[in-house]
Amino acid sequence: MLNYEYPPIGGGAGNATYYLLQRLSRFQTVQIDLITSSSGKFHTEKISENITIYFVDIRKKSDLHYQTMFNLLVYSYKAYTLAIKLHKTEKYNVVHAFFGIPSGFIAMLLNIPYIVALRGSDVPFYNARFRFLDTVCFRFLSKLIWSKAAFVTTNSEGLKNMAQKTSNKTPISIIENGVDTVFFRAYEPKKTDIEQLKIISVGRLIPRKGFDLLIKAIADKPNFSLRIAGSGPELTNLQNLTQQLNANCSFLGNLNSEALRTELVSADVFVLSSHNEGMSNAALEAMACGLPVILSAVGGAQELVRQSGFILEENTPACIAEKLSIYNLNRQLLAEHSAGAIRLAQAKSWGEVAQRYVELYTKAACAE
Repeated sequence: MLNYEYPPIGGGAGNATYYLLQRLSRFQTVQIDLITSSSGKFHTEKISENITIYFVDIRKKSDLHYQTMFNLLVYSYKAYTLAIKLHKTEKYNVVHAFFGIPSGFIAMLLNIPYIVALRGSDVPFYNARFRFLDTVCFRFLSKLIWSKAAFVTTNSEGLKNMAQKTSNKTPISIIENGVDTVFFRAYEPKKTDIEQLKIISVGRLIPRKGFDLLIKAIADKPNFSLRIAGSGPELTNLQNLTQQLNANCSFLGNLNSEALRTELVSADVFVLSSHNEGMSNAALEAMACGLPVILSAVGGAQELVRQSGFILEENTPACIAEKLSIYNLNRQLLAEHSAGAIRLAQAKSWGEVAQRYVELYTKAACAE
């Protein structure tokens, strides 16, 4: 398995890999070596009898949740050379590549049957940061990588549709993210007599996440309080915007799982005003904690919002404020959507995700 993200490095894909490996550890029919990134020296960790993690030093100096092109290039070189070395003794049957680039490219070079799990930024024109590279290089390289893969997956219908704009001939299946409903869970039903609507949002503080829209939506509204968990280069700009607009907003920084769960349980509603998204782990975790969700109409929003919240018709401050006001005026609806969110989250199991990937591993190995 190849993924340059794994806690504490990275974001949603790293967390997804962590939870997936926890479930895959129960499948004694597979043996997995993950090659991922380290924030320090090279080391290994055996998390179960059948799973070993190799952490390669990508010369990461700061901001564990953001990887520079230099970091990605270092990972690509070291992951490839280590995989070649390990393959001589382990004789791998399948490579599971999280992200088409760089992991899928590495897998293609290894000449072993491989599965590409598309996550978002690796899909051409998903992330504005890579727009130039997508135009001149990545869209052509992605098409080649996907065409040679045994299987290509995405975590939402929206991401699949975007990927098919690059290659409409590549068969793509959807394997949605799961959520740990034992750890992330609601302790009691949401109260309907609250005076202030407590809003939470979680994510890296970058323009793509649209936190500025959410801050503008609650400006000069004393009945709304917002807490944002995450860090990133937009922190100062967002703090300045908060002061300028007199918005009741607090920035929590990066939180460990226990602290995040505490924040989610104490909130009333989760908002994600992202300009692009796959299947949001943060939204799933919020739903498991009993939070209705207000999501922009991107990525996996349609799969997540079923009597559990609202999809924004327009990703604007006015539209966000309108949906928040509905909950503020109708606390019974908030409670109903809270119960719906819990039901939907409980139906999304990491065990099922693991089972589906094991089936793909078997098919890919047999095809060899």
